[in-house]
Amino acid sequence: RDLKFRHNRRSQTQRSAAMAAQRAAVRVGAHLRGRGLSQAPRHCRSMPASTPSARPPALQAAVHGRGLASGSVAPAVGGVASAEDPTMRGALAKWAAYSTAAVAAYLLGSTTAAAECSEQDETAAGDPSQEVTSSDSDEEPAYNKEHYPNGLNANFVCGAPDAILKLHAGEGGKGGGRFEDPETRDIARSRESLVAAVSKFATLKGAAVADIGAGTGLFLETFRDAVGQEGSVYAVELSEAFCANLKVRADEDKSGARVEVVRCTDTACNLPEASVDVAFICDVYHHFEYPKTFMRSLKAAMKPGGTVVVVDFHRDEGKITSKAKGWVTAHVRADQATFKTEIEAAGFTYVADADVPELHENYGAVYCCS
Repeated sequence: RDLKFRHNRRSQTQRSAAMAAQRAAVRVGAHLRGRGLSQAPRHCRSMPASTPSARPPALQAAVHGRGLASGSVAPAVGGVASAEDPTMRGALAKWAAYSTAAVAAYLLGSTTAAAECSEQDETAAGDPSQEVTSSDSDEEPAYNKEHYPNGLNANFVCGAPDAILKLHAGEGGKGGGRFEDPETRDIARSRESLVAAVSKFATLKGAAVADIGAGTGLFLETFRDAVGQEGSVYAVELSEAFCANLKVRADEDKSGARVEVVRCTDTACNLPEASVDVAFICDVYHHFEYPKTFMRSLKAAMKPGGTVVVVDFHRDEGKITSKAKGWVTAHVRADQATFKTEIEAAGFTYVADADVPELHENYGAVYCCS
């Protein structure tokens, strides 16, 4: 009985420690934002907290600013127990794998952070295996968590920027890689044809075009040439590494066309209201973690009568020849009909499919904004 009592008491202590860490992480997120720092990206929430590349630059700066070593842990999280205590350490380790915001609480010292923060919603307390996010959407994240164990967009937002860029755009972001190699990607091979297909449904000359999920900038120059000096291109991107590369590519352009790089979130495009004539979402919609919420944000940014073109994978094993069997059904959460229903629910009207003969694994669908 005594052993059982000790076990139960220890379990209760572990749960209390994890719950306190969750509450501290919610507070420290507000604390970091109040200091102008970025909270750890939700996409990295299941990356190992001990991996330096999993920590966002703002968090690393905050850590070093406090004179703490990368691996150090502030004592007493929420006053429950010392971080050096094995019970505390074990309780926090499991939950820390789900949010690097929790690591901020330990490294910055949650007692201080909490004192400096206003009271936050503490509904995060509960099962330590549950993720705590700061999403401003009431929509459930939409993706296959087994296929994306580290988050839907972890490949683009977690890790060293140079490594992310090299993998997707080649050495120095100068072409090649997963995104820009025409030998391995239909989209890269069909760039000119895709923009020509868009021009059949919308006038590009002088237009404001938003390339949603601009990535490495595969379409940047093509759209810049299409809109001319009277038009503008918004390169909208979630990844910090890709945004930096997009800015370099935009600065290198001497044509005079206006190119603006916009850092979006997983719930908002962050574009001015009624500013966009044409939105281009190529091989990106299935990477929207909160698709309904994001599309409502895009709807607000569209001008009346604006055009949205969505290009995405056929969720059909028979049409996917460049990947292993089973890849597309795990990678892409739903088929074209489901995506169409979601987009229409956000306030867009389906117009037609866009025919691009060079595309074999992807379809194109055109919508208008009334």
